[in-house]
Amino acid sequence: MWGRSLAASATLGVALAGCGLPAGAPVFVQQERIAKPDPQTPTLRAAARAVDITPPPGLPMYGYGSVGEAAAIGYWLRLEGRLLALEDEGGQRLLMVQLDLGASSALLHRRLAAALGKEGIAPDNLVMATTHTHAGPGGFFGHRFYNGLVAGRPAYEPRLVDWLVEQLASGARDAFAHLQPAALAVGVAEVAAGAVHNRSFEAWAHNFDDPGEPRPKESVNRRLTLIRVDAEPSEGAPYVPIAAWSIFAVHGTSQDRKNTLHHGDVHGAAARLIRRRLERRYGVAELVAPTANGAEGDVSPGPACDGCEKQGIDVTMEVAAQVADAAVRAFTDLDGVVATQTARHPLIRRGYREISLRGAGTTRGRLCQVASLGAPQLAGSEAARGPLYGFLDMVEGAQRSPSGCDATKIRILGSAQYKIVEDDQYPDDVPFQVVTLGDQLLLAAVPGEPTTELGLEIERHVQAKAKGIAHYAVLGLTNGYSTYWTLPGEFLAQHYEGGATLYGPYQGILAIDQLERLAGELGQPWAIDYRPYRVFSPGEPTHFFPGTRNCDEEDWEAGDTIVHAESVDFSWDGIPDDQHCPYPEVRVECGGNLLHDPQGYPQSDRWFPFQIWREGKHRWTARWSQHAATTADCRIVVRGATKVLQSELLPTREP
Repeated sequence: MWGRSLAASATLGVALAGCGLPAGAPVFVQQERIAKPDPQTPTLRAAARAVDITPPPGLPMYGYGSVGEAAAIGYWLRLEGRLLALEDEGGQRLLMVQLDLGASSALLHRRLAAALGKEGIAPDNLVMATTHTHAGPGGFFGHRFYNGLVAGRPAYEPRLVDWLVEQLASGARDAFAHLQPAALAVGVAEVAAGAVHNRSFEAWAHNFDDPGEPRPKESVNRRLTLIRVDAEPSEGAPYVPIAAWSIFAVHGTSQDRKNTLHHGDVHGAAARLIRRRLERRYGVAELVAPTANGAEGDVSPGPACDGCEKQGIDVTMEVAAQVADAAVRAFTDLDGVVATQTARHPLIRRGYREISLRGAGTTRGRLCQVASLGAPQLAGSEAARGPLYGFLDMVEGAQRSPSGCDATKIRILGSAQYKIVEDDQYPDDVPFQVVTLGDQLLLAAVPGEPTTELGLEIERHVQAKAKGIAHYAVLGLTNGYSTYWTLPGEFLAQHYEGGATLYGPYQGILAIDQLERLAGELGQPWAIDYRPYRVFSPGEPTHFFPGTRNCDEEDWEAGDTIVHAESVDFSWDGIPDDQHCPYPEVRVECGGNLLHDPQGYPQSDRWFPFQIWREGKHRWTARWSQHAATTADCRIVVRGATKVLQSELLPTREP
């Protein structure tokens, strides 16, 4: 979706020149080789944690580029990092991290691995999957190209990267320090028809030599794959659920480019729905429900609607509920299965290799030596056209006669593009990863956005190399980011996804080849191959992220309470714009107790009912959407570390 960013620039040359950021100094990340920890028990052990990664207001919004918002003002759903730590009986460790971010950053992946070396974590056993929400922050990538183009304004925020690493490393250390005997099982379920659609159906049909009359429902993969983990809370106690890690492919674009509030989109909402429903069903607390993305390159939320894209909170919640329905079915179907896994110890195996994209060889042909941007990107996808649609070949399906490594791609500005965007701004070395959990699941991770059919092809090829595994799934947007990945037919069609595939028609073949090779090499020492250091070129640092952590709450003061027809606003003076402090919890309390709605969801800003934003230097507003309490002693309460603020009494309603 980021391709629409360029379309809002006054001229294409201005849009491309320098990718919006000065070069800045390179960033060096070193990975120390740390011996794996000795196993402590002859069984699988696990722990799950969730950490808050909601940044302060002021960062540009990721995903819609310069036609998106230049600065977020607050949040609807807090962004989270959800972590699952595993250790098998041989002492092999695996850390699976799901982030409510627009894409994974190789810089962030390497920085977190380096921070967790003493816990036995390195790039090869760290899975960093993201949701592709278009309502997260920008400015955390390792390449100037993405820091310059994918957000509402150019940004590289090293303070944001530092803070994300701190938050995630702290949660991971806590998880590894509290590993418990565990059982793991994997299941699948189908998400309801109409929850998603292929927004690039015509390009998808070009994958087939004789497509006949392919039906739209065949162009999306509605399979949801779920990892269930139960653990022993104390010695001899019954095992209880602690984690439900699900994978489902859909773009995080259920809300439009004018949104100014951070949220995790469909996956972030689904994670909360899954968590609450399973906690109530099994009588547990603090269950973690990471909800990661799959091969979503050409998949949009909701049913197809003739060239439009239905968006808004209602769409977010409707699709999230359909995803949650499938996840809960898959989880509960494993009730009788997971109990039998306590006597089995799935061995963790992984393969990991970092590959240069420039001129890389594949079984079909070589990639281009230099990346290029295709004109169809500026057209926007079929679900949402860009403002320059139809200008200078900026339409989907615009092609030239096949020539050179770019084949049919019409380059933006032609050969002049190479003089404006330097080669080293584009992503080059990218990580491929395969992880198996015993004979139950193989995960194949792609550092970008694979389309539906490419994801299915990857699954077919890794299954042929790593036979005897019950389930296979592709993780998109994992460990790094290099935009779209398409098959040759889709690329030659030059719709949005093909125009945004950087290195030519064989880029998707490279993903198939590399993941197939890793699947065949599992267990061999050469299945793990990467340099112990990386040098990144993220661009010149900007300063949208506050540098002060002096969190003095003495000046906080309660403000007005305003009742609207469908909501209540409570304002207060709180965290100023030059400070980065933990957000206070905002909630509705009745008689000092947290209010829950009839479905059991807490009326708290950690769930659904609040929108929180800052105006000016320090004036904050919380909008509660339920707007009426059931008793006469309810208030909106802001709970900081040392100070508590309260609204006026809220209006009541009949129970």
